[in-house]
Amino acid sequence: VIYEDKDKNIWLGTMGGLLELNKSTGKFKSFAHNLSDPTSLSNNYVYYLFDDSKNNFWIGTSNGLNKLDKKNNTFKSYFEKDGLPNNVIMSVLEDNNGNLWISTNKGISRFDPEKSTFKNFDVNDGLRTNIFYAQSSFIGKDGMFYFGGNSGFTKFDPLKIKINSYIPPVYITKVKVGRDIGNLYQVNTSGGKLELSFNDNFLRFSFASLDYTNPEKNVFRYKLGGVDEDWVYSGNNNVVNYTDLASGSYTFQVLGSNSDGIWNDKPASIEIEILPPFWRTWWFTSIILVIGLLVIYLSHLAWAQRKVKHALEIAKIRAEESERVRKQTAIDFHDELGHRLTRISLLTEIVKRKLGDSYNEILPLLRKISENSIQLYDGTKDFIWAIDPQNDSLYELLVRLKDFGDEIFNDTNIDFLVKGISAELEKTSLSTDMKRHLSLIFKEGMNNSLKHSGSRKVSLESKIVGDEIEITLEDDGSGFRIDEDKGGNGIKNMIKRAEKIHGRLQINTEPGRGTKISFKGKVTA
Repeated sequence: VIYEDKDKNIWLGTMGGLLELNKSTGKFKSFAHNLSDPTSLSNNYVYYLFDDSKNNFWIGTSNGLNKLDKKNNTFKSYFEKDGLPNNVIMSVLEDNNGNLWISTNKGISRFDPEKSTFKNFDVNDGLRTNIFYAQSSFIGKDGMFYFGGNSGFTKFDPLKIKINSYIPPVYITKVKVGRDIGNLYQVNTSGGKLELSFNDNFLRFSFASLDYTNPEKNVFRYKLGGVDEDWVYSGNNNVVNYTDLASGSYTFQVLGSNSDGIWNDKPASIEIEILPPFWRTWWFTSIILVIGLLVIYLSHLAWAQRKVKHALEIAKIRAEESERVRKQTAIDFHDELGHRLTRISLLTEIVKRKLGDSYNEILPLLRKISENSIQLYDGTKDFIWAIDPQNDSLYELLVRLKDFGDEIFNDTNIDFLVKGISAELEKTSLSTDMKRHLSLIFKEGMNNSLKHSGSRKVSLESKIVGDEIEITLEDDGSGFRIDEDKGGNGIKNMIKRAEKIHGRLQINTEPGRGTKISFKGKVTA
């Protein structure tokens, strides 16, 4: 096909695509079908070329009608699914109303480019044949259209063709379900909803367009929401099947036309709900999920309990072993060190007796050895007492302080009073460090009261306030100025010991008003 358009461009339609000749350069631009590009030429067999009154350029091929967008070099294609009677386009003419008349291998179609609608004619409408020849068409001087086919030519005046303008109502007439499409649901009107079991997921819809002028020319478009992405053109076929649909909600819609292609734009529709099997329902899934989570939780709980039990057993064994070691250490330390220190003391006394008054310079040194041995023995007893697990309570600490006070204040003019010791204090456990430091703090305080205060009365009181213990040592002696500290480094050492066990030691004293030593701190076991 060789064609010169209104812009004087030369076009060639071939069996290998479409060519455009540039007159000034003598070069061709080619257009061909590309399977991966829906905007390319629909087929490489070009039978007809035509530009209409609106400067649209049309290409008839053996598979579809094409409109070329000359600006972008892309094509818009039309096929049977869009309303053509046949995809083989033989020729194209335009009437005075802008409609295109297209001959095919299955009759002639009137196409409205503005609305993209087709009205198809065949032998039942008076055509001599349904099969026409390529490029066999022209418009006579009288405005008559001529199309040649395998049984002569067909002549008609396009402006005198009467169009049925009746808009027919469209109905869904039947819905059959089941794998054998055997169960019938009669639908008398559009709308409504069908609820089906998961086994009834094979569906057949029947529908009708109620125009009886030429009913075999009524055509349809349908769409099942959730399955079809766009409307499906079915021609005159008024039955459609869907198989093996998944459970869920669907809406089936159908549009219909009359025999002259006048469409009813309001679709008939019906909602379909295919219920899931019980094992796919939300409640069954929820039950399985809950059971699964419960099994996981119980398994984890059992595992955690085993781990905790095992850890507790190990901790118990370690605690028992630690207590046994501490107890045995205290016994061994007491026996061995006590024995050695006692022997040193005895040997010192023997040396002193044997020397008599002959070695006056040596005697002071021997006395110091004896005194240091006694002091070391007393300090060792405190350490041994502290590591013995039998003494791990606040009660045992206070009893030891009471015993110490009773011993040093005995045979003196000082009354020693103890308050707050009760069996309840046995429930309060103390760490080894806390026992040792508290013992040394208040022994130092009692020694200071005995040696320096000149007091007549000394009291030791203890109590528990919340999660803290409070121990107070108070005398009615002469008191002193803190900055003079008659005990040397004694007060500083007491304060440092309190800080080591994260406690607070407060010393209130003034000359002539006695001394009060108070410790406050959280229990550490």
